[in-house]
Amino acid sequence: MALFTVLVGNSEMVCGNTARLVMAGELSGNTNSNTNTNSNNNNNNTETIGEQGTARKNNDSQCQSNQKYSKTSNRNYKAINSRNTNPKCFYEASSDNSSERMNIKENGHQIIQKRGCWGNGSFIRSCREAPSTQESSCSKRLHSVREMFEFWELKQSERTESTSNQNLSQKSDFSDRVQSYKLIKKSRSEVSSDHVIRKDFYSQVSGSNVDENEVHEDKLNCTRAISRQGRQRRDLFSDSGVFFQIDRHVLHVNQQIKSGSGLSVEKIVHQIVDVAQNELEKIRAIWIWLCNNIEYDVYGYLGLSEKVHTPQQVLRSGKGVCSGYSSLCQEMCREAGISCTEVSGHGKGIGYNLGHSYQHKKSNHMWNAVQVDEQWYLLDACWGAGLVDMESRVFLQRYDDYYFLTDPEEFIDSHWPDDPKWQLMDSVISLEDFEQQVFKTSAFYRLGLSLISPKIFLLQTVNGEAAVSLGSAGTVEFSYRIAQLGESHFKNVDVSCGIMRVTPNGMELRVIPPSQGKYDLKIFAKPLDSKESYIWVCSYQIDCPEPNIHDRLPGNPFSFWGLRWNAKYIGISGCSCMEGFVNAPDGGAQLHFQTSRSLSATYELIHGDSGSDVTKRCIVSQITEGKLTCNIVLLAKGYYRLSAFVKQHSQEGAYQNICNCLIYCPNPINRNELFPANLSNHCGPGTRTKEIGFIQASHPEPVINTQHGKCNITFQTIKDVEVIAMLTREEASTEDCPLERHTLCTHTQNKVSIGVSLPASGVYKLGIFVRPADEEDFGHVCDYVIRCFAEPQWPPFPRMYNLWKKGCVLFEPKSGVLRSENWVRFRVRIPGAHRVFLIGESSHELHLSNTRVWEGDMFTGPRRSQLKLAANFDQLSATVSVVASFDVGDHFTQDS
Repeated sequence: MALFTVLVGNSEMVCGNTARLVMAGELSGNTNSNTNTNSNNNNNNTETIGEQGTARKNNDSQCQSNQKYSKTSNRNYKAINSRNTNPKCFYEASSDNSSERMNIKENGHQIIQKRGCWGNGSFIRSCREAPSTQESSCSKRLHSVREMFEFWELKQSERTESTSNQNLSQKSDFSDRVQSYKLIKKSRSEVSSDHVIRKDFYSQVSGSNVDENEVHEDKLNCTRAISRQGRQRRDLFSDSGVFFQIDRHVLHVNQQIKSGSGLSVEKIVHQIVDVAQNELEKIRAIWIWLCNNIEYDVYGYLGLSEKVHTPQQVLRSGKGVCSGYSSLCQEMCREAGISCTEVSGHGKGIGYNLGHSYQHKKSNHMWNAVQVDEQWYLLDACWGAGLVDMESRVFLQRYDDYYFLTDPEEFIDSHWPDDPKWQLMDSVISLEDFEQQVFKTSAFYRLGLSLISPKIFLLQTVNGEAAVSLGSAGTVEFSYRIAQLGESHFKNVDVSCGIMRVTPNGMELRVIPPSQGKYDLKIFAKPLDSKESYIWVCSYQIDCPEPNIHDRLPGNPFSFWGLRWNAKYIGISGCSCMEGFVNAPDGGAQLHFQTSRSLSATYELIHGDSGSDVTKRCIVSQITEGKLTCNIVLLAKGYYRLSAFVKQHSQEGAYQNICNCLIYCPNPINRNELFPANLSNHCGPGTRTKEIGFIQASHPEPVINTQHGKCNITFQTIKDVEVIAMLTREEASTEDCPLERHTLCTHTQNKVSIGVSLPASGVYKLGIFVRPADEEDFGHVCDYVIRCFAEPQWPPFPRMYNLWKKGCVLFEPKSGVLRSENWVRFRVRIPGAHRVFLIGESSHELHLSNTRVWEGDMFTGPRRSQLKLAANFDQLSATVSVVASFDVGDHFTQDS
C-alpha cells in the first residue's frame, strides 16, 4: 500500500477518504495473499529441530515454486523450536577470520564467546552450552555447518532456571508461560524462500504447547518475546540531524552505484554501509537508499502491469509495491548483518475511508521490523519514500522521515500487524480498536500534536453539536474543513458551522452541522507564522441525526475563536473574551484587551443580514496606555463575529488578527441608537491625546450618555496648542443654526474646556482638533460619541470668530440666542484687548474689572437682530475686530 496525496489550492494533504487520496503499498489478490509471510510461510520455509534434535524437513518443491519471496542473499535463516523440559538457548557465531575465543563458566554452563568481524562491522555473539547430554547431540549438528550461524532467544522468563527441575502435576498459570523464538541461519546449500520467525507458546514449567486461541482469550497479556523494553525512537537519536554524515554518504555513493553495472544487494550494501559505525547507522543507510531509489509501482498496484515485489525485480526496475520495499529491505539488512523481518498487516492507505472495516479481510500492506541493540523497531520504507497521486497515477517522491523507526504507540495508528507481537506494545490493540482510531497523518506527530477528546474517529452529535479537542507541544496554528458526505461525492460546508478556539496548548473545535447527515471533518495545522500552507493532520466523521435549529453563524476566515494563543508575542497580555464567546443581552457589549506595548487597533464586525455600512456604525474604538477597548452595539438578533487587528503604534505595516469573538444578541437596539459613521480608531482620551499634551480628562470613556443634552468635557494641558471642536450627527439637522455652534471651546493657561449643548435627541460625534504652536494646520486628536435620548432643545452657543483664541473666556451669557427687548449682563475675558465693545442698534463699551474681566449691560433690541462682541487690540488704531456674535430672538433657554 502506498502513501497518497492530493493537492487542494495551495494546501497539500495526505488523505485517506476521497477518490484521489491514496496512502502506500497495497497488496492485491495476485500476490498469493502476501504469501502469508507470518503464517503459512512459517510452515513451508522453516526448518525446526525437535526434542530429540532431529530436523523437520521443508517442503522444498513448494518453497522453490514460490518465487515471490525467493531471496538472493547468501545468508538465510532457519527457525528452531526448542521443546525441552528445561529449554536452553544456544548462541553461536563463527567466522573464518575470528581472532579470539573465550570460555567462561556460568551457573554450571559453559559460555563460549567468539569475536570476529563481518564485512565492515564487528560482531560479538555468545553460545551458551548446556552440560554434556545436550551438547553431544545439538552442538555436533551446529558445528557441522561451515557457514556462520546465529542463534538467539528474544525473551525468556527469569524463572526458567529455578523451575526447570521441578515436577509439577498441573500446568502453571499463563503468566508463567513464555513465548520461545529461535532462529538459525541456513547454509548456502539450503536456500530458504523467506526469512521468518516461527511462533510457538510453551509452558515454562512443563514445556507443553499452549493453544494460540488461549492467548487471544487472555488478550495476550503475557510475557512477550518481542519487546522494546520501553525504549523509544528518541532514546536512539535526538533527531534525524545526527545522521547527516551517513545520509550524505549514501546519496554520494548512490551516484557511483547507478553508474556501475550489475546491481546486486551485496554490492549496494557494501558501499552504503562502508562508513557506518554501528547497527543503527547501517539501518539508516539502507533506509535512505530505499527511500531515494525505489519508486512505488503505481501501475502494478492498479493491475495495469505485472506487480513488482521480489528483491531482484525491485532492483532491476527501480520500483515496487509495498512487499517489494519490505522484501528488499530485509535482504539488504541480512547482507549487513542486521536482524530484520517482514511484517504483514493492514495499513490505512489506498482505499481507506473512515469507518472502513478490515474484519475477515486479507492483509493489504507490508513493512519491516529491525533489531537495534537487541531491541526491535518498526519502519516503513514504502511510506517513507513518497506519495501517490491516484488521479494522475503518478508517484511523488516526498521523503518522510517519520516512518523511520517510528514508536509503536504511534505506528499502530496506521499499521496493524497480522501477528500481534509485532505491535511491540505491552497492551495489544485489537483490530476493532484499530478501526475506531482517529485517522492521523505523519504531520500530526511531526507537529507535536496529541488527542485530548475524543479518542475515536466517529462523533455523535449531542443537541446538534460535536466537539473535538487537540493538544500541542509546540507553537501551532490550526484550520479545518467540513464536508457533508454524499453517496458519491463530498459537499463542502461553510466553516461558519464550526467554532474553533486556539490556545497555547492546542485547540478546541465545536461543530454545528447545518442539517441531518454525516460529515467529514479534516483538521489542518502548521507551525506558528509559517509561510507554508496548512497541512492535513487528522480526520473525524460526524453523525448528526438531528440538527440544532439555530441562527446562522457568521463566517470566520481566521478559523479560530477567542484570543490568538500567541497574542502575547504581539503585545496582547490578556482580554475580556479569552474564550471567544460573548453574550450581549441588551444589544451592546464592551471588550477589553490588555497590552504590554503601544499598539494601534482596528475592528471588523460581521453579521449575515447586515452590510458593512451598518456594522461600521456599531463600533467605537479606544486606545489607551496598557489597554484597548471596543464598544459595540448590535442592530439585529443573532450571531456576530467581531475580529480585532493590531499593529505597532505609529509604525508602518499590516494589521494582524489577534482575536475573534462570537457574539450573540437576543435583543437588538433600535437603528437610531447606532454610533455615528466615520469614527476614528482613536475615540475618547488615550495615547493620541497624551501625545499632544492632554491629560486628566473629565470623561475617560469614549461614549458619553447625557440625560439633559448638555456636557462639558475638560482636559489639563501641558503643551502650547490651540483647540477646536466639531459636532456632527448622521441624521440631517432640522435646526436653524449649524451644529458647530453647539460647541464652545475655552482654553486657558493649562486647561481646555469644551462645552456641548445638544439641539435635539440623538447620537452625535464630537471631533477634537489641535494645532501646536509651531504648526499651521489643525490635526485630529480624538472623537467622542455623545448620546441623548431625552428631548433637549438647547440653543446654540455664540458664533466665535478667529480672534477667539487661547485665554478667551465667556462667562455670561453662554447662550448664543438672546431674548429680544431685554437687558442682558455680559462678562468676558479677552487677553490683549485694550477696549471691548458690544455693537447692535447702538454701541456700548464694556469696562475692565479688577479681575481682568470686561463687564457691562446691554439692551438686546428687536427680534432677528444681532449683537456683536468686538475688541481693539492696537492702541494706536481705532479699528475694532469682531470676536463673537449673538442672535436676538424669541427662542431663549436659561443658561445652566
